[in-house]
Amino acid sequence: MDSSWDNYVTMFDNKPAFVLVDSALAQSAPLLSHPDLVLCRIPVHSFRENGLPSEDAFKAIYGFEDQAVAIARKADSNIYAGRLGVGKLVTYHFYTNASQALIKQFQTSSELNAITPFACKAMADPQWSFYFDFLYPQPETRNSIENEKVREALRNAGDDGSALRKVDHYAYFKDLASLEKYASLVLQKQYAIDRQSTAADERGEWLLLFSKSQKPIEIDSDTWALSEQAVALKGKYDGWECPVVRGEH
Repeated sequence: MDSSWDNYVTMFDNKPAFVLVDSALAQSAPLLSHPDLVLCRIPVHSFRENGLPSEDAFKAIYGFEDQAVAIARKADSNIYAGRLGVGKLVTYHFYTNASQALIKQFQTSSELNAITPFACKAMADPQWSFYFDFLYPQPETRNSIENEKVREALRNAGDDGSALRKVDHYAYFKDLASLEKYASLVLQKQYAIDRQSTAADERGEWLLLFSKSQKPIEIDSDTWALSEQAVALKGKYDGWECPVVRGEH
């Protein structure tokens, strides 16, 4: 099973929280073969001014994670879904069909015990509720994550995303009427229509390609609005792309 790991920061109970999640699991979850959840928790003792763990604390967080995941992956009965850090605790989530055996492996691991004190517990979670409620990003957060992937590619090319440039956006719809309604909405927001399908493609979808002069670092609220409007018309906003702009702006 292929993995797709996402890191993001959010708020949980009015506290800053940091999450690592294998988003690819959402495509097949819940897995009936792995109905139980093992939660392993470690304490966090030092923090930065923004409420997130200090550099030293993250060393323990990552070190424990690496060792615990290595132990779990020795058996097909275990799947690591991700971690949630909030307040003074970091919780690692493992879906399994052998919860007590996994907990015993953790508890008897000299490597884990050498890193930090920890506690584990098992519970039934056949619907993978913890995964969807606490790890998997909500739609608006997912929007920001996908945008950040594009911005990271820009940064890797020497572009900090702060300059205005033409940004191309893509959206797909199941029928021409929905596409035309969406086109009218984006025109009202000063987007230009660059291409519009005249017939459905092989998937039965109609494409709208539209653009606007925008700064990638300030695009999250715009793409979230575009996504919500597409969903309301039973369509899909499919992201954006733009040229790289380097140097003086």
